Amino acid sequence: MIHGAINGIKSFDSDANFRSLHTPEHDGVDECGIFRQPEQIDAAFSWADIVLDTGGLCENSGEKWEFLKARKRYNKPYIWMSQSFQYAHKEWLEGTHIISRGSRSANYVKSIGFSCEEAPDLSFLVVPKLWVGKKYRRAFVTHQGKQFEAMRALADPDLDIQVITKPPNNVVWEPELGIPTFQGTVEEYFGLLASVTEVHTSRYQCACAAMLGGTNPVFYTKGIKKYDTKYLDLLDMFYNMNLTVLKKTAMRSCIAVKELLE
Repeated sequence: MIHGAINGIKSFDSDANFRSLHTPEHDGVDECGIFRQPEQIDAAFSWADIVLDTGGLCENSGEKWEFLKARKRYNKPYIWMSQSFQYAHKEWLEGTHIISRGSRSANYVKSIGFSCEEAPDLSFLVVPKLWVGKKYRRAFVTHQGKQFEAMRALADPDLDIQVITKPPNNVVWEPELGIPTFQGTVEEYFGLLASVTEVHTSRYQCACAAMLGGTNPVFYTKGIKKYDTKYLDLLDMFYNMNLTVLKKTAMRSCIAVKELLE
């Protein structure tokens, strides 16, 4: 999502400067510069003009309390950029700008007393790099904790490819299926996913990549109704949307950043 946010904001402010607050051992190395979490939370909030939350799914995460306290200490505008909400403390959302990526998620936000906009995921603002390698039939994307095991019976090592989006460090986030794998930049694997006939995925952003390529993704989820509503929102609201309209609508999160700063 961060790549989409950068692309969208830089389309109207080429001088915009970005830094990511995360744990490199957990999330990999980001391209836009790093403040280490949790050691540099204060440094990050002090540096920023605005805080962009691109977490994708707002859950009961202890780190959000630290972000809330830092936001209040430094009095910085905070925007939830086009993500899903299934659980959130009211204290997290008070005084923030909320953009939900679907009606079910928006209804949850409204049910606890907040207003919000709706817009597609920022992944739709990624610009895929044209895939010029071997032509594969299907692509598979696993994720630990989700029901991906059925992929093993389908994946053919001669015809299919597995995309690894997150480098394994202390945790193997995307267990391998025993077929060829590809790991590259976001733009590269978006291009690969757009080039195949089928995308079987346990990761949300890879479903967006499939849709950018005109393919209806096959989901392998947690099987937990409350969690899985984000996939229903994606397919119900955005799958049949004209691609030009989809990208334009996804820009809403980025335009909101501009409006908040102005």
